[in-house]
Amino acid sequence: MMHVIRPWRLVGALLLGIFLTAGHPIESAAQQANQNETEEWETRVFEIEHAGRDEVNRILDMFEARWTFDERLKTLLVRSPGNIMPAIAQVVERFDVAAPRTPSVELTMHVLLASGEEREDLLPSPLSDVVDQLRGVFPYRSFRLLETAVARGVDREQLSIQGVLPLQIEGVRHPAYMMRGTLYVTPGTDDARVVRFENFIFQSSVRIGGEQHDIQIMTTIEIAEGQQAVVGKASVADNALILVMSTRLID
Repeated sequence: MMHVIRPWRLVGALLLGIFLTAGHPIESAAQQANQNETEEWETRVFEIEHAGRDEVNRILDMFEARWTFDERLKTLLVRSPGNIMPAIAQVVERFDVAAPRTPSVELTMHVLLASGEEREDLLPSPLSDVVDQLRGVFPYRSFRLLETAVARGVDREQLSIQGVLPLQIEGVRHPAYMMRGTLYVTPGTDDARVVRFENFIFQSSVRIGGEQHDIQIMTTIEIAEGQQAVVGKASVADNALILVMSTRLID
């Protein structure tokens, strides 16, 4: 029995053969070109000390490169065209640095009671000069240290202190107090740094006899590193509370 091949089937078979035969060399040529291109790439290993995976990705995403980062061994394997490898090396070196350390601030707050009574109170030597200056400004005869509080915070964070004042005034219960403020560390003159307290508030409530005295000191303070500063004064009946603060920066 004779098989008859219809003309339209013959034409379709010929076209399919041409497509398959012509398509394969085109794909092979593209793959060969890509292979030849990557054979000209350079491979380099970088030791990474500080940057993490996310940071490495951000650094290398801007380049035509392939890379593998081992976080455990802290090694970065980069493969890229040889002409851009020096630029990659410069960028990696620039960004693989330790993050700047946030300075820690140690704050010391002294609460003094100034009164008109005659009495001798031994004060710590750092406060002696401050009290000598206060005697020249205020008419009080004695200055007594009620409270010394030390707290530590970091730049751009809020610092707070709470405590009780041992007021020894007739009819006075020991009142609680609260202090808080936001710390900012800024360069000062002659390379001395300055601690700035914003939204600073000191408050307490003292009941003397049957009368309530609300104490509140609100201000913005700038204290040079290693210096003492009188922050404020609040009257309590015939007496006064005076705040003296100093700071120390710990890098």
